[in-house]
Amino acid sequence: MQNISISKNTAIQALFAAALSIACTRVDALEFVFIDEFEPLPPASEKLQWFLDQLVPGEPITDAEIMENFAPSWLSSINVQETRDFLLSVRSSYPSGQVTDRIMLTPMQFTGLVTGSTGNVAFVSFGSKFADPGINQLSVSSFGTGQATVVRSEHQGLDLDQAADEFLTMSSQPALLVGRIDSSDQCVVVEGRNESAARATASIFKIWVLGGVAGAVESGMASIRQIVPRIDSEEAPGGPVANEPDNTPFTVMELAELMLGISDNTATDLLHELVGRDALNPVPAAFGHAQPGLLTPFLNISETFHLLFSVPFAEANAYLNGSENSQADYVTDTLEPLGSYAANGGGFNNADLTTTVTWRASPLDVCNAFARHRTWTVGSDEALVVERALGAGVAQPNLRNEWDRIWYKGGNLIVESDPGNPGFEQVVLTHAWMLENEGSDPWVVVALSNGPTDDIDGFDVQSITGRIFEILAAM
Repeated sequence: MQNISISKNTAIQALFAAALSIACTRVDALEFVFIDEFEPLPPASEKLQWFLDQLVPGEPITDAEIMENFAPSWLSSINVQETRDFLLSVRSSYPSGQVTDRIMLTPMQFTGLVTGSTGNVAFVSFGSKFADPGINQLSVSSFGTGQATVVRSEHQGLDLDQAADEFLTMSSQPALLVGRIDSSDQCVVVEGRNESAARATASIFKIWVLGGVAGAVESGMASIRQIVPRIDSEEAPGGPVANEPDNTPFTVMELAELMLGISDNTATDLLHELVGRDALNPVPAAFGHAQPGLLTPFLNISETFHLLFSVPFAEANAYLNGSENSQADYVTDTLEPLGSYAANGGGFNNADLTTTVTWRASPLDVCNAFARHRTWTVGSDEALVVERALGAGVAQPNLRNEWDRIWYKGGNLIVESDPGNPGFEQVVLTHAWMLENEGSDPWVVVALSNGPTDDIDGFDVQSITGRIFEILAAM
């Protein structure tokens, strides 16, 4: 069986399932080395375990089990018998399958590699509802039986300098840093291209939101176990939390894992509201951002989307070029009253400002943020929420096999290529990793691709960063 897929395509599935060849993994890389408390994340982990149990040959898959473990939204389009046939087909191809590479795990989603007793490897993308747990996304694609790589043939063999130069060709406004965090928690550039140049970060800005959350936990203003109900006034498009019922209870820890692990936008705005703009505004400067005014006033998701799509271009452009005080007034007088973008957004198209009016930072700023996050008191709740959130996903397979600890955040922004015609262009694509082996200074790779009129190819960018990882792993 070459491919089994029943779900809407996800970005990560499209990126890997179509592009990668074959994989083998090291099972002992599945757990974080640097923390003692990494328990499963329900409900996704519980439903994932049930799915794995169904891959054991000879075990019955009953109607009752299917109805208990799949969401009504799944069963409304794929009935019980079709679901059973699907699971039996997966079992046939990947008997007794077990997770051998956890690419991403959050309370609501999983992506990773599952290896059967025959050695066949599957790329699995999996999602569960939260308030009323049930599988609502499940895709299984063949990943072969050998060693996978995201690195295209034309990038294999490049050295670090050549790889950095090649990255420059992939967008019109690139910025790249390959560096290390030294024993004084300072970022040292090993290879850089425009590493001090500010670029649109897309969802990488959430590492500074996480800084505000960790600070609130440290000060006692918040707890990682504190319940934060999902409320419509903080709903933002992008991510499954928006589809959960109003008042669904999440803990601060769960929201942080969802904000970083799957870049959930409603989780982000819930945490932004919990911490508050006044507490978030000082975070970029405290975390070493060279131009903290590029992130302040610290807007949430809905407010930024309103700037792009809910106010006239002249107002959005004036905001971009205004003083800190005038921006703060505009937030108070215009953006805050608009409320949730999901409820009140739209009416304008300021897509030309996507790379300038949204959150901006340089690769060096991002590296400094990683360095600051490493300084939370070991064993504290604030250190734990940072570890769990930044370590929830790594964006590509096989990285956990090479490194003891990986932190990751990335993002993208896609706009209509021509309002008069269907089609979209990816004008911002960003990745940021910290990779660490015990006893060694961490490596940091930050690749920011911007292009107001580009359509950035994610496969190209992933290929060149994959080559960089190969080089670093061999050093």
